[in-house]
Amino acid sequence: MVWGEGLFFDDWDSSVFMAVEWDKQRNTLPNQQRMPMWDDSSTSNEEVRHYEQYRRSDNELTCSNIKVGTVIKNLWSIYLLYGICDSTIDLTYYDKTVAWGFSVDSTFQSDGDPFYGVGLSFIMHEGNLWNTLPVKAGIDIKYRRFDFEVDTMDTNGTFYAATLDEIQMALLLSADTGFIQPYIGARISSTTGKEHYMNQNIPAPFYDKGYIDYEDDITWSKNMGYVIGAAYVVKEAVSINVELRFGDEEAMGCSASVRF
Repeated sequence: MVWGEGLFFDDWDSSVFMAVEWDKQRNTLPNQQRMPMWDDSSTSNEEVRHYEQYRRSDNELTCSNIKVGTVIKNLWSIYLLYGICDSTIDLTYYDKTVAWGFSVDSTFQSDGDPFYGVGLSFIMHEGNLWNTLPVKAGIDIKYRRFDFEVDTMDTNGTFYAATLDEIQMALLLSADTGFIQPYIGARISSTTGKEHYMNQNIPAPFYDKGYIDYEDDITWSKNMGYVIGAAYVVKEAVSINVELRFGDEEAMGCSASVRF
């Protein structure tokens, strides 16, 4: 966040800023189980039972976006973002209705999918450490919406589509050492959504459609971790930022911001 004087205006209670951002993150959506009813008609005495299905995925998202927002009284920042995301999804699907226990791994790569979001940042406290080092404590809350679709039915008989709603919240402590402003903090993110997975390559006589056709909601999952970064500030109006995140989610990112 750029809190100094603007590039063109220095006497506004409110001003606008623009940033370009690049971010690469890896996370996991853990095992999610459902127990559908299944009628086994292959036995002499037909029976209906609940059988186990679950999904798990390891995801890598590489996102580039533009962020535009407003700074209010040098304490609040409200922003919108829009960008493009390249994704790799390694999906594991298990179904006990197939051969009494069947598991398959599929990898999907989707390029250039648009995403959008909105966020809010604000300074909670300003003070001095050891009476000499200016520090600030702040919070950033961000929502992003992703839509992926990989349809390769004509070539390798698979299909995957997902809509993800991601909320991130970070608590940060930064220090003003001059041109360099390092910061540390903690971050938590949650993901919900919907997904649809199809695979025609699996002999599955138990499926009415003859292949895997799985569609369900992605229930709430969370990733917790830590963040460390630093911003290089030029004349209080331009900021170049580099950041690393660790924990359940691993990520690296960089951005450049200009306050007008």
